[in-house]
Amino acid sequence: MSRYKLSFVVVYYQLIEINCEGVERMVHKLKLHPEYFKEVCTGKKSFEIRKNDRDFKIGDTLLLQEFKPGTQEYTGRVVERKITYITDYAQKENYVVMAIV
Repeated sequence: MSRYKLSFVVVYYQLIEINCEGVERMVHKLKLHPEYFKEVCTGKKSFEIRKNDRDFKIGDTLLLQEFKPGTQEYTGRVVERKITYITDYAQKENYVVMAIV
């Protein structure tokens, strides 16, 4: 991977958006394998389990980008979901389960 591509990923790691009422929300761009991407799109999968290295919060937005691990490429398909609930119950240290809609 070139330095340009690496810095692009780092720059767009998290975005802060401010809506018309002045309320901030964090937007997290995340990779998602095709088999899980399909399930999120159809509504069968309504949760994400992730390492909490981004300080996820209720109300944050996830931009889930379909990513093929075999070719290390994004497909260009993206689905947006909002975090409605977070718990770390029965998870590995520093991991959370997030309900998404």
